Amino acid sequence: MRAASQLESLVAQSLLAVGLLVGLPFPRSHAEAPKDPPGRYTTSWLGNSYMDTRGHRNVTEALHDLCLGPGGRIFTAGYAESWGGGAEYDAKDGAFIARYDRFDSGFGDPVAVVAADDTHVYFGAGKRGLLRSKHGGGNGGYEAFLPGVNVQGLHLRGRRLYVSDFDNGRIRVLDLATMSETAGWPCESPTRLTVDDTGRVWVVVFGSDSVQKPSEGPMWWGRKVVSFDAAGIPGPEIGDFGKPLSLAVDRRGRLLVGGLNEHSQIWLYDIAGTPRKVGTFGARGGIFSGTSGEFTRSAKLHWIKAIAVDEQGDIVTGCTYGTFWGNCIERWDPAGGLRWRLFAGTSLDGAGLDPEDETQVYSKYHHYALDYSRTTPGSEWSLRGFTVNRFRHPEDPRVDQNTDVGSRSLGAGAFRLGGRLFVGRSNQEGYRFELFRQESGSDGEVLVPSFKLGTGGDANNHFYDPATRSWIHRPKKEGLYNQYWNIARNGDLFTVGDPQTVIHYRFGGLDPLGNPIWDATNATTSVVSALKPIRRLVYDSDSDVMYMAGDVKEQNWGSFLRVKRFKEWSKGNRVPDFTAELPYQDAEYAGNSNYGGGQPASFSVAGEYIFVLYGVGHVRILGKADGKLVGTLRQDVNGWLGSDGQVDAAYGMTASLRKNGEYVILFENAAWANIMMTRWCPDGDCPNPTTAPKP
Repeated sequence: MRAASQLESLVAQSLLAVGLLVGLPFPRSHAEAPKDPPGRYTTSWLGNSYMDTRGHRNVTEALHDLCLGPGGRIFTAGYAESWGGGAEYDAKDGAFIARYDRFDSGFGDPVAVVAADDTHVYFGAGKRGLLRSKHGGGNGGYEAFLPGVNVQGLHLRGRRLYVSDFDNGRIRVLDLATMSETAGWPCESPTRLTVDDTGRVWVVVFGSDSVQKPSEGPMWWGRKVVSFDAAGIPGPEIGDFGKPLSLAVDRRGRLLVGGLNEHSQIWLYDIAGTPRKVGTFGARGGIFSGTSGEFTRSAKLHWIKAIAVDEQGDIVTGCTYGTFWGNCIERWDPAGGLRWRLFAGTSLDGAGLDPEDETQVYSKYHHYALDYSRTTPGSEWSLRGFTVNRFRHPEDPRVDQNTDVGSRSLGAGAFRLGGRLFVGRSNQEGYRFELFRQESGSDGEVLVPSFKLGTGGDANNHFYDPATRSWIHRPKKEGLYNQYWNIARNGDLFTVGDPQTVIHYRFGGLDPLGNPIWDATNATTSVVSALKPIRRLVYDSDSDVMYMAGDVKEQNWGSFLRVKRFKEWSKGNRVPDFTAELPYQDAEYAGNSNYGGGQPASFSVAGEYIFVLYGVGHVRILGKADGKLVGTLRQDVNGWLGSDGQVDAAYGMTASLRKNGEYVILFENAAWANIMMTRWCPDGDCPNPTTAPKP
């Protein structure tokens, strides 16, 4: 395994651009090289179709547009936490071909739209105008056109490139040979566009009731579809499709329209005269048809951002199954059968095993299944469900991109309370905590909102009523701040009320709505002076032991320096019986770092061990009985050894003990839009079952 001191800070510069956790180098008193733990371990991932350092092969986590280019290739435009927002895939099987990055267009190298001809790819880079690259990956070799133009639509027809100039309200037509404008006309707030066989241009007009403008974020949609003839004279319009976003013309000359609406279908229009709806593609209700939220091999779509149709009549779709991140590129036969699917979860996510079924994994809005008998990295997981229904539960906080992308939220594990499955979500700094409940009888794969912990100046905790689609507000304990949190096996909830105060909410079962009962009138507080401040906590209710991490270096509030154990917690003991010191910004342990790679980031307890996750992706293992070092798990998969800033979240890791004695550690990988998975067998002999996960 490669030495930790050789790790490269592959994503530090881009991560620093958003000003997240501060991780400046600090003096260190000693050096400590990592050592492997006893037994054996393997590293893998879930939640992205690809992870390979050769050519930065993965699926971009945010998809804005796609097109079919000559030679059977698919080009995509979007956003990536790392590596760049453009990519190229083989339309035959979805094989990765190339990455287009270094657009110098902001954090994550976002690009809005894409078109391609025989030799070049064209990207609309928002207000940076139009960029052109040769096939095979940009690598900074772009020619720029239309500087300052906010390009929100591109389409190639013959030797003409049609461009939506959003800010100036204009359709521009460029000659590919000279890249000069040869025609143009006014159009109100134009976005995505296509051209039919007669030369008529069809354009999605921006809807002013959108939450954002197209250059501001993903929460926008169209108001209607308008058309112009080749001379720019306005023609027929389509106004009966709710919130259009994407357009394409098939081989029969029909116009296909997709968008963000409850029917979640592509509508087909005869446009020979006055546009007339003549058919649909995909199941009505989309991903929420049949078993709600379940992914199948038939076209169950959602948030259709891009459509392309090939000569065979196959349809390629770009759909979002999330709020900003979470995307599928799928190729369907004309009858709606799946030929292949590429998937990207999110660049900021954690996940946890269902405590009652170790083959089932839940992240903030996806459900995966694991087949432990598979051994090739990345092959163990399969995509099972999308757990957010914005139409049935519009008050779900995961629907709001401000609480998702805006505060950089992550999945925070799975829990069993009163026999029910709950899945958690927190944000990067651990301020917020929410729970979502499984109600498979009424909601299928969709998780119903259940609980929100009141933080900061919020005086209440919040409990969801699905019948009224509203939140019930109940006072929290003494109005304390509430940042870090833990749910014990017995259902009790612990939070840090201020830097040295622990709040204990006793679990009172489930209320008639199915929400956990954590009543502030039955809650207690205690001051712990052994850590200044407390930064993480885990309570083992089976043995009445509290594990805490805390103390900070100067003003770096996101990390911690020590781990302590408190026996007989319920009897009032607040004196630790051991203290484990942790390496901090130690170049020998975690490489040189300017973005928290050498700092402890997350903390978990499972079985006989304490697990501490570092920003670079190292997992330090301590014995639960004495705090002594057992070893360090390091990543090594397809050339990936970790990076500075890979993990930057307080709840970026969960650890679970399987029935066969193997530990499964799931943790954030911001660099690759996936969730890393390490499987560690301490004694080297943890037999895998021969059966696959339940269907």
